[in-house]
Amino acid sequence: MPSSAFKFSKMSIPIPKFSFHILLTSLILLIIIPPHLTDIVGKVLTMVLFNLVMLASLYVVAQQKRTFYIGILLAIPTVLVGWGDFYSSAHLANYLRALTLIAFFGFVSFHLLKYLIKQLHPNTEMIIAAISLYFIIALLWAMIYVSLEIHYPGSFNLKAGIDGGDLTGLINELTYFSFVTISTLGYGDISPQTTFTQGWVVLEAIVGQFYIAIVLARLLGLFVAEETAKEAEKNHVKEMLKKAQSTHKDDGTHH
Repeated sequence: MPSSAFKFSKMSIPIPKFSFHILLTSLILLIIIPPHLTDIVGKVLTMVLFNLVMLASLYVVAQQKRTFYIGILLAIPTVLVGWGDFYSSAHLANYLRALTLIAFFGFVSFHLLKYLIKQLHPNTEMIIAAISLYFIIALLWAMIYVSLEIHYPGSFNLKAGIDGGDLTGLINELTYFSFVTISTLGYGDISPQTTFTQGWVVLEAIVGQFYIAIVLARLLGLFVAEETAKEAEKNHVKEMLKKAQSTHKDDGTHH
């Protein structure tokens, strides 16, 4: 049965074929849909999509008992404090929500990167996993920016009315900014206002560029290596056939 399982140990559990597709789809929906909605509908849908991303992430990376338990321990408080946006908009509560998301996305990023490094054969799932990791890194940085804005108000020049008490608005704005930064588009409508924040922004831009370069090199290297191996195998088969034919002719001559 085709699978893209993490083969780290005998405890590994095969991952169904389309798990990475589900993760990427949920990430795209999280990025595209919430900014178009406001008020209670936007908040509910943002939390639902965040939870969907978290479930899809856990399903993909938590393939060992220890990893699964760590993922659950990170996911439960993240979900609980995430839904807390409906009963509290205090800056401290929102700051804790941002921190739990940073921890969770950091955990997922580490294991997806581990998966990409350990893969020896290029396939569609590996490409989808690489794209998903790129998105998750951007979300990780978005949560870092959210925590900075809450802890140090005025770290970014945001739209009027968006502050540390509006978690959904902050997430939408700074997720957009994070993707613009990691792809080095730099529109300039949102920009860092403190030296400390500027350092994080520069670091994300550097990580984004190196990630693309390294992943592309990795994928190309694997594809080239696989094609070379296939060609070598074909040549070996041809040589064996030639030898077999030559031996057969020699036997016929002796007869």
